[in-house]
Amino acid sequence: KDRKVYLNGHCDPRGTEEYNLALSNQRAQAIRKYLEELGVPAVRLHVVPKGELEATGTDEETWAKDRKVELVWY
Repeated sequence: KDRKVYLNGHCDPRGTEEYNLALSNQRAQAIRKYLEELGVPAVRLHVVPKGELEATGTDEETWAKDRKVELVWY
């Protein structure tokens, strides 16, 4: 019932480290806002910008898979 939800924001490896961290944060914040609008309490939602840390893509098709927000429940 009171589980925490971590919103891990990811992006592809293009761009600077600072840009990618900001972009992954922006992605995760957008999902956080959406979940809050659905009624999920804000205290349960934790944004974790990962930037390009876990990116595995090497071309446009696989970079598209790197651009995501992963939800992890604890």
